[in-house]
Amino acid sequence: MILAAGAGSRFAASGGNTHKLLADFRGRPLVAWGIEHACGALLDETVVVTGAAVLPPGVTVAGLTVLYNGRWAEGQATSLAQITALLRADKSLNKQSAIAIEEILKAAYNRFREPGKK
Repeated sequence: MILAAGAGSRFAASGGNTHKLLADFRGRPLVAWGIEHACGALLDETVVVTGAAVLPPGVTVAGLTVLYNGRWAEGQATSLAQITALLRADKSLNKQSAIAIEEILKAAYNRFREPGKK
């Protein structure tokens, strides 16, 4: 999973002139590199959660699942909740795998829900 829903505010604060996902790196948007390598890892599925920035044309590939998180400004935990909802709806996962993955996501979700964390 690629969490790509945030505003990129630290990047902008450091002098970036665009959203960090859209920033040019070696001739391509930075997010394109992440998607390419995640999809190239030969996982069963690659999911990218977007929000503040729209993925530019040409960076999505066949088999990539793109989720839009309309609550992105509330923090990363809302993106993890999107992934959890996707898992719950996936009937191809066996029950043990789904429970294990959901427990990992819950732990990450709870960590980001701690005061001062986003």
